Amino acid sequence: MAVVSASELKAKASAYIARAERGEQVLITRHGKIVAQLCPPPQLSRDERDRARLEELARQGLVRLGTGNWEVFLARPKVRVEGNALVQAVLGEREESPW
Repeated sequence: MAVVSASELKAKASAYIARAERGEQVLITRHGKIVAQLCPPPQLSRDERDRARLEELARQGLVRLGTGNWEVFLARPKVRVEGNALVQAVLGEREESPW
């Protein structure tokens, strides 16, 4: 674990970020007192990343979250579609719809 002053961190930020990327924790001091810690982010599961991204989009006002159960939604199998097959299916269904 490295201990570094805020001024040294500012001068050599790239080097300390690289150390954190390798898994090392870096404590940052100001006037001899530890004030912050630089470390790698926690590893999130795909579902946790998906949920965080949707919540961020909702905060930005780009989507509105439903009232359903997250766990049920996230447990559904993920569908993989090659090329534009999904777009073609939606357009085909739209053309067949009486509405």
